[in-house]
Formats: sequence, C-alpha cells, structure tokens
Amino acid sequence: MVSMSDDRPAKRIRRACERCRRKKSKCSGDQPVCSTCWRLEQQCHYNGQPLHLAYQSVSYIQSSNAGPYTQAPVRVASGGQNLDDRMATLETTVHKILDTLQSNGAIDLSAECHQSSPVAHSMHDSIVETRFPPLTAIIGTQPSSRQMRFMKRRQIETLGRAYLTFRADQPLPLFPRDGFVESLLDRADATLFAIIANSLRHAHDLEDASHYRDSWIFRDAAHSKVMVDVGHGDVGTPTLQALCLIVLFDFANGQMKAASSLMALCSTLASNVDDWTSAAASSEFAIEERKCCYWSIALLQRLLGITAPLATARETRPLPYPSSCSMPIGAVLRPEVRQAYEQSKGDNGVMIFVIEMSAEWYMLQRWQAS
Repeated sequence: MVSMSDDRPAKRIRRACERCRRKKSKCSGDQPVCSTCWRLEQQCHYNGQPLHLAYQSVSYIQSSNAGPYTQAPVRVASGGQNLDDRMATLETTVHKILDTLQSNGAIDLSAECHQSSPVAHSMHDSIVETRFPPLTAIIGTQPSSRQMRFMKRRQIETLGRAYLTFRADQPLPLFPRDGFVESLLDRADATLFAIIANSLRHAHDLEDASHYRDSWIFRDAAHSKVMVDVGHGDVGTPTLQALCLIVLFDFANGQMKAASSLMALCSTLASNVDDWTSAAASSEFAIEERKCCYWSIALLQRLLGITAPLATARETRPLPYPSSCSMPIGAVLRPEVRQAYEQSKGDNGVMIFVIEMSAEWYMLQRWQAS
C-alpha cells in the first residue's frame, strides 16, 4: 500500500482552533486568532500553541471608521487584566445606552410640550370623545347592542321625557303617560327606535349635536324592524305603534308619499285585528295601550284623508276611548282653567274632542276632492 505524502495539507478539522473544533463550528483557521473567536471575543488557541484573547475596545471600533482596517490587537490572556478590560467595555456600553435613553426622553418631553398647545388639546379631546359609543350603538341584534341599551339608559329616558313634552298627544295619544319613561327599555326595538327618532329633534340638552342625522338613522332602523315583523307575520301592537310613529315622522319632514304608503299598510294590518280588547292583552295597561293605538291609527287615517277599512269595521261597534284621554283630575290642572273644566259636562278630555273633530276633517277632505 502506498504511503501518504507528508506534503499533503492537513485536514480542516486539524486546522480549526480548539474552541471551534469542540463546538464543531466553521473555523477560518486564521492564526493566532480565528475570525469566529475574534468576532465573539473568545479565547482562541490552537493545539500546541499558547492561548490568545480576541479583544477589541470600543475606541478602536470608532477609530477604525476613519482609517484603514487593521487587525485587532492580540493580547495574551492574563486573569486581572482580562477582567479589567471587559469591565471597561461593559461600562462604555452602559454609558452609550444611557445616552440613547436620555435622548429619547428629551424627544418625548418635546412631544408632550407640543401636545400642551390648544390645537393638540382639541385633537386629544376629540380622540377621547370618540371612545364613547354614540346612541346609535343600540341599533342591532347583537348582545352588545342590548347591553348598550342599558348603558344609554339615562340618555334614552331623557329622550322619553322629551317625547312626552313635545310629541305625546300632538296629535297622537299613542301611549299612556303613566309609566311611559320607565317602560322604554322593555319596549320592542321598532317602537323604541321610532320614539327616539321623533324625540331627537327636541333633545337640545344632549351632547350629541347630530340630531337630524341620527333621527333618520333611527327612523330607518325602526322601518327595517317593522318590515321584518310584517314579513314574518308577527304583527302586534308594538308593530302598529312603530308604524304610527314612522308615519308621523315622515309627515313632519314633508315625506307625504312615504307617509301615505305606510299609513295604508298600517290600516290594512290594523283591520286584520279581530278584537282589540281580547284576552291576549294580559293586563289593564296592555288593554289601554291597544285602545290608544287603535284611536291613533283612526286619527292618522282621517288627517291624511285615507279611506280606512279600520274605521268602516268599527263604525257600528266603536271601541271605547282610552281612559288616558279622559278629563284630567282637578289636582293636575292650572287654577285658571280648573273652573272651566269643572263647569263642563262629561269626562271627555281634549284628545277625545280632537278624535271626534278629525271625522269632520275627513269628510271635509272628501268633499273638497269630489
């Protein structure tokens, strides 16, 4: 067998330093310090050679940018000197980090001073205000929308009081006044949205300034809910109440075609109710609301001049007037009008006279159109 030549180069594993050989990492084989140990600042030595330390100070790194590259100085390892050099490097690095943090702190301070200006304050306030959800957040079928209704309870009750002041009995006696505000959160979505739509234009004490836009949003939401109920055949008193309020809203905003179309739909749906005082109404309050709803529909039909199957069906057997439209008790009357009420006959209140006179208005419209 031919012997191996002595001038053949040694294997790479033998040219690697002891640290790279033990770690089985790639070694350049540069002496006295390989590039890997120099980069990692590790102790580097080859088999049979003295121990060397790959050390390079920060000052040398900074000075190397200005001049040509020179190899890092090599120092023989010595216990105390090695520790001192490493501590010096660590202190220099810590000082650089602290300088960087201080400079960033100055930038943050200047930004904070900038935010103290009036323009920055207004921008900050607008951002904070947008974090609070608007009243329209109660629209929807998600559980969060139902929870938002309770979060907006105070605002909803304010709108309910505005409805009683500016909309109730003007001209529709749609809801009994007693317990109306307290019942808002328990009402159907369509009815609540329609009440809010009619009340927003009168709620000047609320923080939200976009009353006109939001009123149309609630009107459309109520209309969508009503159409879903009609499509599913789930038509009850809340659906008819919502339709009356939507018709009143459209009428007040000059949308006569929409008001007439929805009023015709409301009349058709109301004519299919067999008995407005049936046992389906489980309480006196529910029966009272059905009476109010019936006479509100009749009043709207006469005001808009619509031929009403509801009125025709009840012509021979009229429904009793709601008790909320009767004569108010003397204790709630102003002194200057209390005597006039006491001298009048019967217990009919103003709204009952309005309902009776609406029949004359309807006949006058028919005569004018003929």
